[in-house]
Amino acid sequence: MMALQKILIKCCDISNEVRPLTCSEQWVDLLFEEFFVQADRERREGLPVASFMNRSQVHKADDQLKFIRGIILPLFRCLGKVFPDVNTKILKSLQESIRYYENMTTASKHENDGTDVSPTDKKETQKEAHKESKAAAKTTVSAVPKIVVSLPNGTM
Repeated sequence: MMALQKILIKCCDISNEVRPLTCSEQWVDLLFEEFFVQADRERREGLPVASFMNRSQVHKADDQLKFIRGIILPLFRCLGKVFPDVNTKILKSLQESIRYYENMTTASKHENDGTDVSPTDKKETQKEAHKESKAAAKTTVSAVPKIVVSLPNGTM
């Protein structure tokens, strides 16, 4: 039971990417800004700076893909073994985030290799991802299992 509680708490902590893109994207930007401010301060104080907090080393789309695929997806798949609705509804939202960041990465690579990617194409890619996200938002919010966890001290 304690392991399930830990998984649930961690899922709540990192659940931003489970939300629709219209919401999660704003949180990602705020999180990166928080990391950058912390890294700037650490740099001023002569402390080592983690690469994922360093403005000059962060590539938002690539970093989000690594985070989703390496941490969020495996954790929510584990949760899906206990709560099957997670597999059909919440993981769908994560797949949409993955598509969004893959499109972002592709557009960025085309810019870097000189391939012509018009601002219209970029906007269309983002609009399409946001449209899919809005459609999924209705099902994602209603699909989140209502879970009450009783902690050892009797609190919830």
